[in-house]
Amino acid sequence: PKAACGTVQQQHRFFLLSLSMPAMPEPVASALPEVAVLDGSMGRLLLNLGLPADGVLWSARALVDEEYHGMVVDAHTKYIEAGADAITTNNYAVQPCYYRKAFGGEWEDKLKEHSKLAARLARKARDESGRPEVKIMGCLPPLVDSHRPDLTEDAYQREGQAFFAKAYETICEALSDDVDVFLAETMSTEQEMLCAVRAAAKHRKPVIVAMAAALHDRQLKATPTRATAVTEFVLQEVEQGRADIPTLCFNCGSPEVCTQAVEAISAAQRQRLRDAKVALGVYANLNSGAEKRQAAGFDVSKQRAANGQATGKIARREDMTDSLLQKFCDEWLGLGITRIGGCCGSTPDDIAVIAAKVKPAK
Repeated sequence: PKAACGTVQQQHRFFLLSLSMPAMPEPVASALPEVAVLDGSMGRLLLNLGLPADGVLWSARALVDEEYHGMVVDAHTKYIEAGADAITTNNYAVQPCYYRKAFGGEWEDKLKEHSKLAARLARKARDESGRPEVKIMGCLPPLVDSHRPDLTEDAYQREGQAFFAKAYETICEALSDDVDVFLAETMSTEQEMLCAVRAAAKHRKPVIVAMAAALHDRQLKATPTRATAVTEFVLQEVEQGRADIPTLCFNCGSPEVCTQAVEAISAAQRQRLRDAKVALGVYANLNSGAEKRQAAGFDVSKQRAANGQATGKIARREDMTDSLLQKFCDEWLGLGITRIGGCCGSTPDDIAVIAAKVKPAK
């Protein structure tokens, strides 16, 4: 579709009418236990472990350079040891926007290669962990910069639906052999999310939907109350049998913004989610200034440390103590959220705090 941009709502209606529907997938059981702990940030942990900062490839640097493959396995292992019930493949930055810059005409081949490698490294960590029940979530990342619905919508109009669909199908194909469930992660628009979901459905695997919690509009204004519209799209996919979506998450907003998104879901929608066996999840951004940075137009190549030096590691919230994180966990559990993990700024220490809180030892 190359039609001129209208309102977001008009684009969504056009998208739903124009997108071809995949065949109904066979039912697949939910991949996670009733209350599940998700993992945390791979990017920050890899930097902590010694991965050089890279303003183009971000955490994918650990896939490009073979000397860091063991570091990826070690990072996954640390999250498993911290109590995570699921780990996410390290291919968040393996996407067209970054790979075109890094590899030019070879970007598609490299995207396939590194997506497959990310899944294999996650599987190696799980296989060596002694916890075979841990699930591997195959990341379906944003295809443009994170938290940029404006750029995502522009790319959708410029590249066309077929490009988005093919890109996600390529990533799904590369991951599929080694993952238990797909994770459409930090989605900025419903169009992008549905392309990822329907690509995953073709592989007969569940797909967790994780929307960027602030749900920015085209002017980058945070509108977490739009979660009710997102929830309706997810419910339509599940109720009409087009996809197995065991969890709807809100991620990479501050804990407060993640809470606002979940609170916006209506009581009637919550009942429909329960009836459809769709759990709610949260994994929050623990860095300082997340809302300000996202509203200004997030660009990983321009991130700065507290001392002003270019870096991939952003300062963490000074108030994010264990006790505050536990308080947020209590709040989320009270809202019926049963999948909790960490996003940017989080580490295995945070996941251990979450695990102790939501799944205390009996």
